[in-house]
Amino acid sequence: MAIPLSLSPALTMFLFQVFRRVVNIRNRKATKLGSPSPSESFFGAAISNAIATTALYPLLLAKTLLQMQRQEAKGSGNEDEVEKRSTFMIWKKAYDGHGWSGLYQGLEAQIIKGFINQGLAMMVKSRYV
Repeated sequence: MAIPLSLSPALTMFLFQVFRRVVNIRNRKATKLGSPSPSESFFGAAISNAIATTALYPLLLAKTLLQMQRQEAKGSGNEDEVEKRSTFMIWKKAYDGHGWSGLYQGLEAQIIKGFINQGLAMMVKSRYV
């Protein structure tokens, strides 16, 4: 489960680098060669993070729900039952209960958090690097 989740930062950075190239081609007056302005960096990084998060969110949701169920099972003594659960079983239960929106429950909060965190991080980085 950890390997697919490590794709999120990689996908975010890939999309941000694509954004930087587009900005550099479009705007030859960038602050540095190949560097967008701080405000462009903020929005480019934030949007890149939102796209990556949306694409990989069902994996994050399954990981979180499995961890939560394992913690609850340790307290109740039903650890054998929880160990048999898989990502696909979590997805099936979410899909059966709420359709496609079940696979993306809680996505809004994750996007807002990532939008602010990644946007600010890349804005500061582009300003001082």
